[in-house]
Amino acid sequence: MIKRFRWVGATDIGLRRQNNEDNFLIDHDLGLFLVADGVGGHMAGEIASATAVASIRKSLLEWADIFSEINSKAVADGTSVFEPTMLRPPQPSIVQEREAISEALNFASSTIFEDSQRLMAPEGRGMGTTIAGIYFHGRSDGGATRFNVGDSRLYVFRDGQLKQMSTDHSAFQQWLSRGRPAPAPSRNIILQALGQSPTVTPSLGFEEFVPGDLLLMCTDGLTDYLEDAILTRHLSTLDRSVLETGCQNMINEALAMGGADNITVLLGEIT
Repeated sequence: MIKRFRWVGATDIGLRRQNNEDNFLIDHDLGLFLVADGVGGHMAGEIASATAVASIRKSLLEWADIFSEINSKAVADGTSVFEPTMLRPPQPSIVQEREAISEALNFASSTIFEDSQRLMAPEGRGMGTTIAGIYFHGRSDGGATRFNVGDSRLYVFRDGQLKQMSTDHSAFQQWLSRGRPAPAPSRNIILQALGQSPTVTPSLGFEEFVPGDLLLMCTDGLTDYLEDAILTRHLSTLDRSVLETGCQNMINEALAMGGADNITVLLGEIT
């Protein structure tokens, strides 16, 4: 898995926050990459985003074991379409991946929701988190399942063009989709987050990537300050031998433009 892509990440508290409520995950072995932006105030968002990242990883680790058992049984009875070789890990179907991710997101949301109800304290009331992620589970076809809840984002940069793959669950995006009726709402009103209820309706999609693709995953602390044209400039001039510098350069520019929120950036390259 590590030979097929590489990821790096960085996060910054921003200029006005007292704590960092963002979290991220880079798990090359599992093929799982996440960013989460917690909401709820005074530590609640930090708890929510950390719980989401840990819960999604836990659930998908369990699913990885299930996929392995299914493939092993198929190899044993001769129904597997995959070569029974140690060099090729079990490869689930797209439907199975979507089911696994939906279950993982609901598990995370219900865990946060129950914690919020149980704590009954200022740091526990109404806490939630956005999530954006991508899951490459042993796929040999260059494909992965991407998903998001809220307004954290996932982009692909290919042939000099930047494309947003995630769908913002925000009042502003809803306003755009409805043809811009009346005045625009605030860009920061999210319509869905993990922890608001025991279940969520994520945006899900299967994407096929090719060598040379750059993936950008980030919280709105970046995209509230850097428009697509600026992100494109950063990715166009990026020294791919030091992806870490690319993350920090984008964070630094967001800080220079005001950077009030926590800022988290992940960069991945399909090798």
